[in-house]
Amino acid sequence: MEMDEKMNHSDSFPAYRKYKGINVWFKVIDARHFIEIKQIGSKFVRHEVEALQYPEMMLIQDIVNCADDRWEVIEVDVYMSIEKNLIIN
Repeated sequence: MEMDEKMNHSDSFPAYRKYKGINVWFKVIDARHFIEIKQIGSKFVRHEVEALQYPEMMLIQDIVNCADDRWEVIEVDVYMSIEKNLIIN
């Protein structure tokens, strides 16, 4: 089975998620690519990830599926309001 086929929500990209209890937001663009925004103090840092190795692909699958209740689904406008705070790209 292909990695893309394993994802339960693969037809709903982009997907927006947030770590529960931590100020880290995700925009999952597709099964191999996501953007992460972390709040560090008063700054917001953006990090783009292209999954080239299996562990990264599994991480994306976990994010999309909110595995182990570590992530929560957020609305696009929540992510966009966080993205507006970016200082470092």
